[in-house]
Amino acid sequence: MIKRLTPLFYLFLSVNLLATPVAPTLTEADLNPKENYPLRVEYPIQDKVAPAGIKNMFLFGRVYQKDGTLKLNGQDIPLYKNGAFLTFQPLSRGAQEFIFEVVSPEGSQTFRRNISVPGFDAKKYEGKYKFDATEVFPLSEVKLKEGDTLDFFIYGSPKRKVTLSLFSHQDIIMKENSKEPGLYEAKIVFNNKDITSRAQKVSYKMFDKKKVKGKVFSKGKIRIYPKDQILGVGKLKKESQRLRPQAQRGEHILETRLFGKLKITGQLNGFYRILLAETEEGWLEEKFIKTANYFTEPKNNAWQVSLEDQGDKSVLTINNNSKVSFRTNQTPVGFEITLFNTQLLNTPIKELKTSLFDKVSFEDLNNDMQKISLNFDKKSKLWGFDFNYQGDNLVFNFYHTPKFNTTKSKPLKNVRIVLDPGHSPKRVAPYDGAVGPSGLLEYEINYKIAKKLKEKLEALGAIVFMSKEEQETMPLARRQEKVTTEKAHLFISLHNNALPDNVDPLSKPRGFSFYYYYPHSYTFAEAIERSFVRNIALPDDGIIQRDFSVTRSSPQVPAILIEHAYMLLPEQEELLMQDSFVDKLAKATSQGVVDYIKEIKKTTSKK
Repeated sequence: MIKRLTPLFYLFLSVNLLATPVAPTLTEADLNPKENYPLRVEYPIQDKVAPAGIKNMFLFGRVYQKDGTLKLNGQDIPLYKNGAFLTFQPLSRGAQEFIFEVVSPEGSQTFRRNISVPGFDAKKYEGKYKFDATEVFPLSEVKLKEGDTLDFFIYGSPKRKVTLSLFSHQDIIMKENSKEPGLYEAKIVFNNKDITSRAQKVSYKMFDKKKVKGKVFSKGKIRIYPKDQILGVGKLKKESQRLRPQAQRGEHILETRLFGKLKITGQLNGFYRILLAETEEGWLEEKFIKTANYFTEPKNNAWQVSLEDQGDKSVLTINNNSKVSFRTNQTPVGFEITLFNTQLLNTPIKELKTSLFDKVSFEDLNNDMQKISLNFDKKSKLWGFDFNYQGDNLVFNFYHTPKFNTTKSKPLKNVRIVLDPGHSPKRVAPYDGAVGPSGLLEYEINYKIAKKLKEKLEALGAIVFMSKEEQETMPLARRQEKVTTEKAHLFISLHNNALPDNVDPLSKPRGFSFYYYYPHSYTFAEAIERSFVRNIALPDDGIIQRDFSVTRSSPQVPAILIEHAYMLLPEQEELLMQDSFVDKLAKATSQGVVDYIKEIKKTTSKK
């Protein structure tokens, strides 16, 4: 006989589920040091909002219950020998609850971890004729020009006929994304018929055969301008900003620096499009610019260029009548500077030369850009560079390779090195930096490695400076200060790795890696990598050029960032907790520095 369950049973069931405690983390362990937790889940933290739309996420922590095993939502999870675990789990959109069960001879205990995944949930819209009104593109004002292309999207009930209408483009059929049901997309190229004096909202419609069953308008309006029209000018709130290739957060255009007044030719997604020259443009966040109506801006006159050898550096001075944006490009044979909205009035008659550069040439590009190319002397090596505006004059300092007076017993004698132990102390989640399954915090292990490395480098004769002390909080923008104040020769930022939420950490072998930004730092990274390959028994993830603030902000010297290991991998976190492994890491780095200085001395001795 089937027994009907009483309302009282359902009340008991709901109370029991609510009573499942949240899985503790390092934070709770710190607050209650005498408490013996059978389980700690270090990642993700409770109530984490995951990146929109991700389909998988890793979770990790450690079982502390003796002889305990672990189940996650009923699935057996393998444990590392010290009880740590790492698993990669599927997600769906909306609220997610993970139930952890620790089973031991003493019984079982359950804990929960709740997260949410924002984004459109197509299942909630099935069988309906409905748009997701919370995200109707565009959400903010858009200003573009004739000839521009714009991608449109909207979410709604799957397997429906959806159209958009805007200006001369009426009832354009949108295509449903085959990999993401309910996402409809279309592309429009604007023409001269779309040029109007008024902005318009986008109209989206959903049909049942020929009948309109759903309709929604975008919150943001769009206006199209003539092809050659400048929409306004912008003044930077802070100079030396960098452009992005697209109107979204992500990578920057390498080494384009913004100064002076900027021509605005578009607006999209909270970004302004900046016209630097006839063939050069990019996007900059609206928050960095104060706008004004457009007025004709005369070209900058670069009326003199000079190059001077000052012994330890070559100084290039470009005399201008106004500040302008520019781009730098370091190549294997030289250094290029492209000035935007500039004409060169006086090309130097006499040949410009220093011990670093054997030739300087000038090129007029499209009548609104000037390129200055400095060729390296084949016997010289660029150590680093920096730049600044002195009034309207742009000054570049190109630093020559130092002459190191090292000895056999002190192979790093008087080599000045800044060590930057990454991240700052924060023992309450979310942490500053990565965390491991056992609760090892990145700032702690980074400082421990830095301290051991400092000891080894000093024993080899180096003069070492820490960018910060262990319990000191320091923003990224200040990490490189001692490179200048202490006249350092090298900069090394010390880190341990993590991964984006949706990357499977178990999908391939992972180990150490080395990052640089400026090309003159590459051979330094190479020397350290070779030493790690010889001495550290982890996979080599290679040398990677990446736009990290700490390496980008130290152009004066070879600057690298080391990721020693992956903290979220249980076996690598356990290694990092061993003093002997920390010693190996420090030894590998110090030997790499010795090898690099030896290579530099060989190069300079041939001159």
